Amino acid sequence: MIRKTIITLAFIFLAATSVYSADFSNFSLKLSGGLAILSGGDNLSSNRSNAVIPNLYEKPKNRHSINPTLMFDMRYYDERRRNEYYFNPIRMMHGGVSGGVKHKYDKGSIDLSGFFNILDKQWENPYALNRSATPSANYGFDVKTSGLLADSLSLGYKVSFTSIDNDAIGNAYQSLKRDGASHKIHAGYKIKAADAVAITPSLSFERALYSGGANRFSGYGAELGANLRLDEGRMLMAKVSVSENVYDAVHPIFNKKREDTNYGASLMYIIFKPFGWEHWHATMGATHQRSVANIVFFDKEFTVALAALGYTFGKQRGQEDAITIR
Repeated sequence: MIRKTIITLAFIFLAATSVYSADFSNFSLKLSGGLAILSGGDNLSSNRSNAVIPNLYEKPKNRHSINPTLMFDMRYYDERRRNEYYFNPIRMMHGGVSGGVKHKYDKGSIDLSGFFNILDKQWENPYALNRSATPSANYGFDVKTSGLLADSLSLGYKVSFTSIDNDAIGNAYQSLKRDGASHKIHAGYKIKAADAVAITPSLSFERALYSGGANRFSGYGAELGANLRLDEGRMLMAKVSVSENVYDAVHPIFNKKREDTNYGASLMYIIFKPFGWEHWHATMGATHQRSVANIVFFDKEFTVALAALGYTFGKQRGQEDAITIR
């Protein structure tokens, strides 16, 4: 926990130092903090409280927690080259960070970013009843385009690599090896339903090519997002999604091929300049994710409620840029 806290504070310190050591007019630094209430369960979660499980044939136990949150988003705008450079967290408490550059054309833009998690852990053998964690690494890159091929059309490709230090279950069963890569493509189309309303349907396909055949899968997904500007100072953002993962080979522990159906929904309410405070924004929201598997061990469900207050230093952008959601 101390190590995670130190790295988190280091990220914030480096971001703030970078901003104040250069021409402030082309930088922005958004800091926000608040509280998150978490409830749910996942048998594969490597939290210490999840190390002991009663058996392999029950749904995961629900656990509840209240955690402080600290997020940042640092950006530099090179107006001459029409580039926007950014650095921000993906999963702060797991040491996940992302950095990249977005280049704008006369029509459309392209965004290239890289990401890595430096504090992730996985169970050495997730199917043991008393489990030990081992370090793991997750890293990759993401390419997204918007409006290049057609107005309102967005396309993306993401590749993610996973490497597990001591993959005990993979050493015991070749078909359960977890090292490998996942490739995902998606396409979305933004529809302006009204001046203050934007709706974005999207489709995705994922191919996970892990070393073990029972962990390889093909995933098909659909998502519908909507942004509603209530007035100059308030915005509502909603999203629903569904996806299906079909695995390649029979799982040797459960003697059947795994199939997962995943559902998600989120709602976020953003207030710009609350109480008339310049450069501030307040965020309240909730997200719910659920996976229903044909093998009950892999069922999982999470609900997160969040309230946060943020401040933007430096260059002010449009309202949609006031908060980064990943």
